Amino acid sequence: MATMENVSTQALDKVSIELTGEMASKFAAQMSTDAQTAIATGINDDKSKATVNNSLARGDELVRKLVNNGIARQATIELDPCVSGDDKWYINTPFVLSTTDIEDDGEGCCVGTPDVLGCRFKLHPRLLCVKDCIASTLDEIMEASVKQKGIDTWTPWGQTGATLAQKRARFVSMFAKFIFERNVIQGLPSYSGNGMRPFDGLVSRLLDDRTIKIDGSAGIIASISMLDCRMTAIGQDISGYYIAINPILMPTLRQEVRTYLKTDPLTEWSISSDGRNVYYRGNQIVESRFIDVDLEENTTSIWLINPAYVGIKLEREITNPFIKTKNNWDEGDCAGSCTMMYNAGTTVVSNFVGLALIQNVKLSSICDSLALAGLDGFVNQTTLYPKVTANPGL
Repeated sequence: MATMENVSTQALDKVSIELTGEMASKFAAQMSTDAQTAIATGINDDKSKATVNNSLARGDELVRKLVNNGIARQATIELDPCVSGDDKWYINTPFVLSTTDIEDDGEGCCVGTPDVLGCRFKLHPRLLCVKDCIASTLDEIMEASVKQKGIDTWTPWGQTGATLAQKRARFVSMFAKFIFERNVIQGLPSYSGNGMRPFDGLVSRLLDDRTIKIDGSAGIIASISMLDCRMTAIGQDISGYYIAINPILMPTLRQEVRTYLKTDPLTEWSISSDGRNVYYRGNQIVESRFIDVDLEENTTSIWLINPAYVGIKLEREITNPFIKTKNNWDEGDCAGSCTMMYNAGTTVVSNFVGLALIQNVKLSSICDSLALAGLDGFVNQTTLYPKVTANPGL
């Protein structure tokens, strides 16, 4: 499998939210990368409310469509008794059948039959983990007792009457879900850091040499039409594919489709009556914030995924990870503990005709790096609640 040596990500520096009210500066000063500090914030008699864009925390649509879908469930987990360590576990994809070329020299009365080949991939699962630690037993006792009051600062992971321990659990659950979703899409087997761990995510399969790659500089519609032609040649129907884009590309796509509809009203492209959603052959375009956008070059990519051949197999559902608790006794009798949330799996591809990557797709001037200045964390999302870092001079 081809791998990418580096990936364009931003550091997962802090859980950032934008605030309104007099407590803004105080709240921001208390926020940190430590979940304990972040969860404890909010027990203050200030009656203020944290303003958070929850749309980014609702889960990724592409992840929802691919995780443990039909092809992923068909892939089987096997154990090799002759191998030790983690490598003894592997995942078998379903067989894909093909026939060999007929070897016919033209002699004789009859044409012979070809051989039938059955091919499948042997994939090794990788582990993902999110950890949250409490510094001391005193913290554990107090967080289990202290409750949020109605006059305390509101956060999306807390509610009146909930203990700090319950708030912590909800926040960590939300954060772990985001980390798992990001890794199963963007994970690479040789990359670790910035909230990522080595994992054979969807991107690693898209970068594989066997994946169809098309230059998208001619435009979105022209590139997809070119790919449609290729799919037709191999007996595939592109209407069976998810066409996935970063939401930032949607204004550009709408603009192209509206222009195209004026010249070809019978085209298979369409826009919903409210002008928001775009469809190709009746299928809605899928949006995912985990699809790369290069704001220096003002380019992005489009992914085409056939769920009959491509899925993400996880041993546990993203919202139901395997959980372990470890007491930090080596730090003393009154030390705290760590809770670890685990999942394991890989991206399953039974046939690489099920993947296509359209690269170098240009963003239009209505939604490029100028309009998106200071929004890097929203465009290429690397944390649950990104922060606006600058405003453009439009």
